[in-house]
Amino acid sequence: MIGVVVGAVLLLWGKEQVYSSQILGQNYRYNLVVASSGGEVEFLSFDPEEKEIVVLDWPRDLMISSRSVGSYKIGDLYKLGSYEGKSGEFTRQKVQGFMKVPIMSYIELEGEKADYKKGLWRVILQGSKVSSVERLDALLMLLRSAGYVEKRVEKEELTRAGVLTTNERDEYEYQEGRLQQFLGKRVLDWGVGGEGLGVAVINKSGIVGLASDVSSFFGNTGLSVIAVRGDTGQEEDVRVTLSNELTEEQAGRMQKLLYSWFGWENIVRGDTSEYRAEIVVELGRSAEDLF
Repeated sequence: MIGVVVGAVLLLWGKEQVYSSQILGQNYRYNLVVASSGGEVEFLSFDPEEKEIVVLDWPRDLMISSRSVGSYKIGDLYKLGSYEGKSGEFTRQKVQGFMKVPIMSYIELEGEKADYKKGLWRVILQGSKVSSVERLDALLMLLRSAGYVEKRVEKEELTRAGVLTTNERDEYEYQEGRLQQFLGKRVLDWGVGGEGLGVAVINKSGIVGLASDVSSFFGNTGLSVIAVRGDTGQEEDVRVTLSNELTEEQAGRMQKLLYSWFGWENIVRGDTSEYRAEIVVELGRSAEDLF
């Protein structure tokens, strides 16, 4: 009897894991950050198309900027987030904000060096206590890490590429243009790019420059940015319209991706021919949370 109950529980757990998985059955990049309480931050991008893992080790004294909080060192993110009990989520959000690359999840490592393999094992053992990654996805990433090529980018390479510079206080700073060029070569999602879809970004938030910043996210995902426009209004929420010309399968994939990248749920089908794009994103003030 006990065996039957245990089996039923495992079956239900397995179904829940499969349903909530962001990786199983997907052929798109999966990005995450590993943040240690010592201030180290790793950005990882798993690419199933090229079967490689890009790992960026950001210097702890790198100064980054945020729309909502100002400027601070990347090594302080874990501590700043800990004041509200959200060290991992705060780090994820702020790294995503300055890189302008969707980061789907985080892993926290208390008192340890940022090491994604240790982090993935920690997720399997401790689950949501240390991460927003599902246990099944952590297992899938561990399995992939055994067969994928790891391409680790150190600060020396970023300095040679002009992405990182130092100021008069010998702190690292990043050059926005060079960073976007570098990321365009390293983390562009060819699975998304292969869809051949265009996106128009319309700013209805009343926040100056928000559409331009959000369009960089789309460029780094592999979508083609067709138009970036301002508009009047003080809308709060984001609204996405997917073209009626998309197949149900295409629309379903894009809906799942947009939710995975940004958590956007207000996604409808409609006529987008005015913008000559398959996806029209009308930004509200909540889009600033991406940063």
